[in-house]
Parts: sequence; C-alpha cells; structure tokens
Amino acid sequence: MWYDSRKRGRVELLEKGHLYPMNETAAEAAAGPKAPRPGKRWIRGFRIGTDWMELEITTEPYVVMSFRGFAPVVGAKNLVTGESNFLYISPMSLANKLEKATAERAGKFAGIKLKLRKESELNVSPYEVEFLS
Repeated sequence: MWYDSRKRGRVELLEKGHLYPMNETAAEAAAGPKAPRPGKRWIRGFRIGTDWMELEITTEPYVVMSFRGFAPVVGAKNLVTGESNFLYISPMSLANKLEKATAERAGKFAGIKLKLRKESELNVSPYEVEFLS
C-alpha cells in the first residue's frame, strides 16, 4: 500500500507484482508491504548532510513513492547508530559510484559498506562517497 496525496488515502500498487514496497527495516522486507505511518504525507529516508555517515546497504533496489513520483531506493543500516532506513540512490553523484561498486559485485547492492556525505549544505550539492572494506 502506498499513500497517494491526490486521493488522500492508500492505494494498492502491488497488483501487477513488479513494484516493491517501502519497509522501515530490512527484516520487514521479508514480511511484505507496509502502509505509511499515520499522519505522514511522505516517508523519508536517511537525511545525508555534510557530516560523514557510515552505511551498509541491506537490500537490492526497489521504489518508493515520493513527491516527484516513484524513486529508486535501497535499504540501509547506519553502522554507527544501528538505525535502519532507506537511501535514495537516484542522485547522479551517488549512482555513478554505486554503479562501479555493483559491477565489481556481480550487480549486487546488498552488503556494500560506504561512507558518504554532501559537499555542502546546498540541496543540489554532490555526494562524496568512500567505500569501506
């Protein structure tokens, strides 16, 4: 189930079986679809700022509904705090680095450990990405 702001309610989008639901944790991914939390218009993933954040990607890519339509994301876990959420992978500065990393891993995202941040506070600022061993 996804929240559709135009209809102010939940809409079933998984009927055709080619879309994947957004789940709050990787463990819930196996449990199936989950509706957005009450009172939230859109569900937010990790907020990446100018401080380094160490993450481990825990799932393969899937899509979530955003204010611009469907957006590609991966499940991720913060290696410092243990928090699980999702990470938008559509920014080109991040996607280019992930493409190279997945090429070395037979196209798999799960298990990639990385450290990332934005170069500045601007919304359009590119990501700086370093891969952890």
